[in-house]
Amino acid sequence: MKRRALALLGTLTILAFVLHWSSGENQKVQPASVKTPRSIGAIHPRLSPDGQTIAFSYQGEIWTSPRAGGTMTLLTPSEGFDTEPAWSPDGQRIAFVRGGTVKIVGFPGGIDVPLPKAANTGTMIGVNRLEFSADGKRLLGSFRLNPNESQIGWFDLTTGDIVPLAPVKYFTRFALSPDGKSIAVSNPPDEPGQQTGNDGS
Repeated sequence: MKRRALALLGTLTILAFVLHWSSGENQKVQPASVKTPRSIGAIHPRLSPDGQTIAFSYQGEIWTSPRAGGTMTLLTPSEGFDTEPAWSPDGQRIAFVRGGTVKIVGFPGGIDVPLPKAANTGTMIGVNRLEFSADGKRLLGSFRLNPNESQIGWFDLTTGDIVPLAPVKYFTRFALSPDGKSIAVSNPPDEPGQQTGNDGS
């Protein structure tokens, strides 16, 4: 009888120890608080031709969202830096700049649209804007023709040829008229050797 009582007491002691130990295992250790950098907001918003969808660059990728608000949809998952989205007139393609190179994807699927040749843009974010022609067959942009020269010009989406129109200076900007017949171009009046903002425009 005494042995039975001791065995029962020993069993209960071991059981109590195991239960106590296992309850500590189930308690999750809270991770240390990590201070993350603030992310930049959405930039370069462009409204679709039907006015229902906005394409924009957010954290280095192109996203879309309903104009009235709602869920953001990732269009170009990448490890690049995707900026300056531009809608085709039919709303079925979006052109953008990835790390200085022109890319086009279908909308809404985000499938790559092959281009006949690579087209490299100007190096400054401020001059990389893209615009489709009214027929959707060309892209207006700032294109690098050689290591020392960039020009605003038309990039032919069928042949890959670039027709230069105007030289690009530091922070040149342009805008295409709604009918696609005129282009407004602004250039800072800096002299050679001067830097914009210091002795410049």
